[in-house]
Amino acid sequence: MERLRSICMQARVSGVSVAQVARRYAMNTNLIHKWLRDPRFSSGEQ
Repeated sequence: MERLRSICMQARVSGVSVAQVARRYAMNTNLIHKWLRDPRFSSGEQ
């Protein structure tokens, strides 16, 4: 769960695209976009 939150935080950094983060972790960009919409992964709260 922490890894997913970390990936989402990286994708929200200004100047960094979701595609760049997806390539870094060899993931599909659509999966990261899905996580960004999910409050469990997009915030630091539980």
